[in-house]
Amino acid sequence: MLPWSMPSPLGAAWSANGSWKNLCMSLFAMFNAWMLYRPFFKVYERQLAETER
Repeated sequence: MLPWSMPSPLGAAWSANGSWKNLCMSLFAMFNAWMLYRPFFKVYERQLAETER
């Protein structure tokens, strides 16, 4: 059993007996999520910058 605080890429590799493929897939999924949400965060930052002015 893995601890709940294990980072997801390491947890994925550890739970699959050290498979580097699971580590890569977990990193790929995190990168895709970051690329998906990045434009929304940029718009939000722009809105915050405008309200500060």
